[in-house]
Amino acid sequence: MKRMNRFIPGPFQQNQHRPPLLLLSLLLACLLLPASAAAFRSGDRADLRRGKQALYDALERDISTCYALEGFYPPDLEYLKEHYGLTYDESSFVVEYQPVAGNIRPDVTILEKGGTR
Repeated sequence: MKRMNRFIPGPFQQNQHRPPLLLLSLLLACLLLPASAAAFRSGDRADLRRGKQALYDALERDISTCYALEGFYPPDLEYLKEHYGLTYDESSFVVEYQPVAGNIRPDVTILEKGGTR
């Protein structure tokens, strides 16, 4: 009869002290999934902030250019779109453009649509 060495695991002793690999993999996935979802959401928010800042910069540039070239501030947002090529993602942002007078800078507010991003 073959004698078993107690220091070398036999066929029945191999995984007695270690949790199964599948259980460890599932546990790791459960821990990493919420963290990766949070990372994607924060990336989306950062993209939205950058888009909002780019829109604000474009509006300020076009408003100033219009005043410098034509001597008056744009009467409305459509004027900027038609004459200065202003474009933006209207599904993500609302621009409130409130002209005061031809020689007074308009009040511009940019709002994000949805609010749950």
